Amino acid sequence: MEIQEEILTIILHSAHCKNHCKDALDTAKNGNFDLSSEHLTQAEDYIHQAHNIQTNFLTKQAQGEIISIDLLTVHAQDHLMTAMTELSLTKELINMYKLIQSNLTTS
Repeated sequence: MEIQEEILTIILHSAHCKNHCKDALDTAKNGNFDLSSEHLTQAEDYIHQAHNIQTNFLTKQAQGEIISIDLLTVHAQDHLMTAMTELSLTKELINMYKLIQSNLTTS
């Protein structure tokens, strides 16, 4: 895969991660924690794939290969970092939904 394709793949995988985070949150709001968990698993898979591409870039650069940094590369990094943050926050919010649901059923 060429560098440009890899950069676009980071953006694509990050977008898929964000979409699954939204779906996970929506299903958790409705109390469907099993489906929510499935969406989180898919989100994590996409973010790992995107992160692996980024890690490969960093490894190549550390080995002396010149990696062109342009606006698209910066854009991909932005998407990756926001997706990672969104995944982390989504997990926390789902845990809060579970806690709320648990307290409602024990009251």
